[in-house]
Amino acid sequence: GDDDNHDTTATIWMSGEQENMGMITGINLSAATLFGYNKTELINKKVNVLMSEMYSERHDFFVENYLNLGESSIIAKNKERLVFGKHRTEYIFPAYLSLRSAQSIMQGVQLIASFRIVKNFRSTAYVLTRPDGTIDSLTSSCMTVLKIDQKAVAKKANIQDYIPKIITERFSMFSNVKGSANSSTISLQYNYPKDSEYYFADREKSSATLNCQLKEITFL
Repeated sequence: GDDDNHDTTATIWMSGEQENMGMITGINLSAATLFGYNKTELINKKVNVLMSEMYSERHDFFVENYLNLGESSIIAKNKERLVFGKHRTEYIFPAYLSLRSAQSIMQGVQLIASFRIVKNFRSTAYVLTRPDGTIDSLTSSCMTVLKIDQKAVAKKANIQDYIPKIITERFSMFSNVKGSANSSTISLQYNYPKDSEYYFADREKSSATLNCQLKEITFL
């Protein structure tokens, strides 16, 4: 249960009832620590606080769709899917999510989310953008790899400021490599932001060649 602090699998229990949709009803210590909170800080909060804005604004629809379609829903068919949680520091992190539902006599329909951590992700910088390239959220590894931090989100910076045309010309840029334009990896020039406080160590370089993978997020 959610009181088992020795369970190493990060697990969150949330309501699937219409009036309390997505409200956290239980969380174990592993999950609270993963997101940077104490357990008591998250009980009765909407689970949306633990995800980026891009996911948060659609999450109620995800839950309703899962409950309505059951095992035929996209979420249920993908037994484990890559998602991005949002730490208390506002930085996101990748994790594999498994979701199942259960009936509780006291609390009605409950959704149980278990998270498996992506190992060694800190050598990779993840950036989530809106369709126009506006940065929605990023991992803390972006400070080291890309020399940008949470301020890029606050000022609504565009990823194309650093990698020109990666959004507007993505199909042609990724068309000459194996795989699809949705999952190919290519080498691209990344332009360091000149006003970055993390830029001093590489002051002699204005850009770097990075391996880049572009994946399109589809909300179903």
